[in-house]
Amino acid sequence: PEYSALSYAWGEQPLVTRMIFVNGRAFPITLNLYDALHNFRSLYPGTRLWADAICINQSNEIEKGQQVKSMRRIFLQAEETLVWLEVEADASSKAFDFIEESSDRYTNCPRRENSIVIDYKDWGRPQSWKLEEMVALECLLARSWWYRIWVVQEVAVSKIVWVYCGKRKCAWNDVANAAAFLVWHRNDLDHVISQHPQYTHALLSVGPGLDRILCIDVIHAAFDMEMSEADDKDPARSLFQLLSNNCLAKATDPKDKFVALAGLA
Repeated sequence: PEYSALSYAWGEQPLVTRMIFVNGRAFPITLNLYDALHNFRSLYPGTRLWADAICINQSNEIEKGQQVKSMRRIFLQAEETLVWLEVEADASSKAFDFIEESSDRYTNCPRRENSIVIDYKDWGRPQSWKLEEMVALECLLARSWWYRIWVVQEVAVSKIVWVYCGKRKCAWNDVANAAAFLVWHRNDLDHVISQHPQYTHALLSVGPGLDRILCIDVIHAAFDMEMSEADDKDPARSLFQLLSNNCLAKATDPKDKFVALAGLA
């Protein structure tokens, strides 16, 4: 049957839980998953959703071990993957506006020899960037989903990826395009930061967040090429390179850092 796969973060320990009913039985789930299910049920009432905490028996270690090996297949065969960045907060809607605007500018920039030619008449001076949007973007990129080790595989093998924060959504390609554009303008980002020293500590984390997006997207793009036409694996997908590029990603069980990436190599 057709289904959408849910990619989300369980949350910080100790976990806050809510109760739902599965096949007539009370079933505890994390608050973040509860929010996600409530959000997507209101948006798409007829959609079948796959979520690991419900579809995998978390108390059965044998089943968990078997299902972990199937994660690539589960996300690969899903009609789409829904990334859940938690509920709207910290002006996250402004961050989505900034992402969409930056993605549009990336897409529409004149190009030469596969590079972006900067057109400041179109982009505007760095001072025209709104500080509140950059602070909102920093808050969005600080959310725990970006740094989960499993999201690399979940995004990489998915056919279609939508990123949600509450009811705001954008395509994964918009997120990746925006990150590429902002990284290209990193000197301008630094200029904005220097003009607002009171926000320096917060804004400095924008850069690592953008790098994290591009790290995930490199693998996603490589899988797209493999599925369409390429015969050889991208060198960036050697297990050593994957582990190196994602050494700062987080996992509840340290072994998951290997398990989550082995299926991509």
